[in-house]
Order: sequence, then structure tokens, then C-alpha cells
Amino acid sequence: MWMVRAYAVGLGAGTQVFTHLPWFVLVGGDPSGWIRDGLMAAGWIINIVFAEVYLRNT
Repeated sequence: MWMVRAYAVGLGAGTQVFTHLPWFVLVGGDPSGWIRDGLMAAGWIINIVFAEVYLRNT
């Protein structure tokens, strides 16, 4: 179980691409400050939530 969680955190950087993509398309340019922090955190949170759902269903 801990390996699934660790893998999800490790893949968080890859998911950040998908959290930043709508910003680049809609706003254009690099996000900064709290917006960037929120988008970065969203990448990890999405993966952790999916990992927890997977662990609870297996």
C-alpha cells in the first residue's frame, strides 16, 4: 500500500503538466504566486486521491 502512495506522489510532477495546461491555453503565459502553487499542489492531490480510491477498492 505504501508503494502505491509513493508512486502516486512520484508521478505528481507529470500530472502537473495537465493542471497547468488549461492556464496556458486560457490565460497564456506562466502562472505565478499562489496560482502556481495551487496548480502544483493540484497535481499531487489528484494522484493521491486516485491512489487512495484504488487502495480502498482493492
